[in-house]
Amino acid sequence: MSTIRLKKVRDLLTDWFTSHEFVNESKFGNFLEMYASNQIDHSCVVIDLVRVPDLTRSKVGYQFIMTYADRMYTDRRNETDIKNDCVRVFHDFVVAASNDASLRTFITGLTTGNIELFAQRSGDLVAGGVMTVTINIASDQNKCAIPINPTPVPPPPSCSDANIEINEVQTFTVPSGGTQNINLLDANGNPIAVDSVSGDDVTLSVQASTYEITDTDGTVLYSGTIPLNTSLNQIIQNATAVLKNTDNTTLGTTSILAEGSEDVIAPDATFSINSTQVATIPSGDSDSIQVRQEQGATQIGSLQGQYWRVDDSQITINTNEVTENVPATDPKNFNLLDANGDAIAVDSVSGDDVTLDITPDSGWWERNPDWLPMPTVTAGDNVFYGLFAVYENGFNAVAIDKNGTASLIDWGDGTTATSTGVEDHVYDYATVSGIVSVDKWGRNYKQVMVQINIPSNCSNLSLSEQTTPTTGTSLRSQNWLDIVADFTGTTAVALRPSTNIKYKSILLERVKVLGKILGVNNASLSNCVSLKVWDNDMSTFNLGNANSGFRYAGDFRNASGNPIDFFCDSDMRFMFSEGGITKLGNITYTGGSSISMDNMFRNSAIQEVGDISALNVSSIQRIFNDCFNFYKVGTITVDTTLTDISVAVINTPVQKVEFVGDMSGVTNTSIAFRDCFSLYRLLLPNITVGFDISDTQITGQNLQDLFDSLGTASGSQTITLPNFTSGEPTGIATGKGYTIAYA
Repeated sequence: MSTIRLKKVRDLLTDWFTSHEFVNESKFGNFLEMYASNQIDHSCVVIDLVRVPDLTRSKVGYQFIMTYADRMYTDRRNETDIKNDCVRVFHDFVVAASNDASLRTFITGLTTGNIELFAQRSGDLVAGGVMTVTINIASDQNKCAIPINPTPVPPPPSCSDANIEINEVQTFTVPSGGTQNINLLDANGNPIAVDSVSGDDVTLSVQASTYEITDTDGTVLYSGTIPLNTSLNQIIQNATAVLKNTDNTTLGTTSILAEGSEDVIAPDATFSINSTQVATIPSGDSDSIQVRQEQGATQIGSLQGQYWRVDDSQITINTNEVTENVPATDPKNFNLLDANGDAIAVDSVSGDDVTLDITPDSGWWERNPDWLPMPTVTAGDNVFYGLFAVYENGFNAVAIDKNGTASLIDWGDGTTATSTGVEDHVYDYATVSGIVSVDKWGRNYKQVMVQINIPSNCSNLSLSEQTTPTTGTSLRSQNWLDIVADFTGTTAVALRPSTNIKYKSILLERVKVLGKILGVNNASLSNCVSLKVWDNDMSTFNLGNANSGFRYAGDFRNASGNPIDFFCDSDMRFMFSEGGITKLGNITYTGGSSISMDNMFRNSAIQEVGDISALNVSSIQRIFNDCFNFYKVGTITVDTTLTDISVAVINTPVQKVEFVGDMSGVTNTSIAFRDCFSLYRLLLPNITVGFDISDTQITGQNLQDLFDSLGTASGSQTITLPNFTSGEPTGIATGKGYTIAYA
């Protein structure tokens, strides 16, 4: 038999430890190096050969450092368990070295040192123990070296006598090749059985005493063995009482002697609101703190999650909410402004009433104080009132075209008519009663209040007809000053103060209508250059056909002086073109049929427009063409119906144009953005054709956002960019099939 090599020793040791139930892995190496490289993830035994302290002809002695280690939890609650597992593993190894067949075949002697337990608290949390082990491996290089296991052929007589030692004390000498019986007796002379022989070790069948100390639940607190002829003093550790609250927060700890008792006093609770102590509550008791308004006993607030929150205040004026909720206890200042942005002084405050000092000249529109007051109109009256100017030395004819059932027309000068269709009337300045007023051109005029009863089947009311009246002249007068009407009892009425571009109501300053206006098409309000107020709820009643409806009209708002939201369900071409309007709210096309918004604002004074909803709109050609004051528009929502955006915002100072929706149906973008030198942001979602933005200042992230919005190019398409962007990335656009050019 040749000497067992170190590789075999390594394999046998790692196999044995890996098979142990408390070991996940066993490996050779340096434990500290493995720990430093974070290789200790679970229970393992690291075996490190450190030296060969005993090298003779009969044996080879290897000294190993064996380290058992496992990861600890961050609170180290398993540290004791890991150390206990370590002792168990090393103890089982020592026993197995004598009893386990796989180890006894080569281990002839085993010497162990103390188990040094440890817990590594820096870096990775690791606990375990270290044991130094010297293992003697038998060698057959000198057959006289005995004993070896298994027993070889008896040595020849030429070998030296054997010295028999027990626990390193020589007892006698045995001639080579001879035998010697040793009687093992206890102190009473009784034989002691040999349990096993392994190498130099003889294990006797002498059992040490074992002990266990448990608590009243049967949990083992301590256990071990008491060697023969020795005594053991086991110290039982004191108990620790941990006082916690219901949130599992430790309030205090108290050490209690084993089997002793101790009073643990729970501290009183301190109740605070916003870090201010308001009460002390005995432990286990309860209390209630009332949160009240500053005055009175009204309790406020509610428990919201972990916080007691006081609801925000809701600020309303005339029962209408005017601001987002104001945080409780926070002051809130309101700046009261008129339509021109000028401050309005508070005259007095009494309870919930705030009286404002509003002078007669404040507001968007000041009605001429010389004018006759307009009658009050309510829903269901089905009536038209129009204030009409009768000029001195002027032609004062008026023609009414009203369809439906014949109804009353009161001309306001003492004469009436009951008719349908066209009805003419000429005023005589001399016979009209009332005060004499002077217009802004210095002309004298008197006023009459025209009343027209509107039948339920009326759908058209034209106030300036071309039909030849009884006077035989083809001229028409459009001296309307103020109009108030109710059409709620009808399906809808088409109101036409100006029948076409030739017949202009240039004096008309206000139109107030309850109910739906069928439309203002055919230039119904065109050239109403003095128009300041359009008062009609189009969110309930869509305006209908608005082709050229406000063309050449003045700068008008709603009754509050705010920009108007327009809702139309028919043609919207030239709707505000060449007009003086400066600001509009949102514009929504509500119809289901495809229409055009071509030239809607062309050459107008428009400055700002809200969001435009252009679903089912096929063309917005020249929508803002040559609007030299136009600088702001909200989003423009479109769908695949849209095909033409050519010349859309040409020659305007607009800064941002963001389309939303789907522009994949667009085929014509010709000079849509020419001379838009202020345009810095543009979005064209899903567009598939090229376009030219060389006259814009679109660059940087805004340019990349534009590229992101594009669809895949339809065939060969070119995007022309400003020269100054030539160094910027274009990969997004080229990746979608577009060619990039610069100008």
